[in-house]
Amino acid sequence: GLARARGGTIRIGGRDVTTEPPRRRDVGVILQDVPLYEHLNVRANVELAASSRRLDRAACAAEVDAALQAVEAADLAGRSTTGLSGGERARVAVARILARRPAVVLMDEPYAAVDLLHRGPLRRLVRTRLEETGAAVLHVTHDIEEAIDVADRVAVMASGRILQVGTVDELRAQPADPVISAFFPPPSA
Repeated sequence: GLARARGGTIRIGGRDVTTEPPRRRDVGVILQDVPLYEHLNVRANVELAASSRRLDRAACAAEVDAALQAVEAADLAGRSTTGLSGGERARVAVARILARRPAVVLMDEPYAAVDLLHRGPLRRLVRTRLEETGAAVLHVTHDIEEAIDVADRVAVMASGRILQVGTVDELRAQPADPVISAFFPPPSA
């Protein structure tokens, strides 16, 4: 939905969604610069995401509460999104994804604004929850520790080219490029 496809097709679960409106694609997005609905408070932002699942009112409220609790943002529920810090905005964006449960999640530097104290636990929580839902995740990061922590497979890019794709163990054992050796040195003996 951010750009119109100029070629090829986008398939999710075998279904061609190339020309479908974004709301029908079942894709969740978390960007580094988190866009939230500024006219809605935190709870309403998460409710909007959960409502796409067509839950009854009680189930929707329970999903919103669970998502806000999971990211330690329950105390933010009534607040306006305009006064949130970058880390708080990121946690709300994650809560929206958890409440929505999309089939595909695209993440671009999702934890960049999250303080170090919350970053590791939040990314592990997201990984666990998304694994539970079976979502496919494309996670873009420049943080090697983050890549190691969240990825089943890593694609290392440099100058717009993919240098190698593999598990962290594969990248360490058989680096295809000196850049990869620098990022994924073999474990010390």
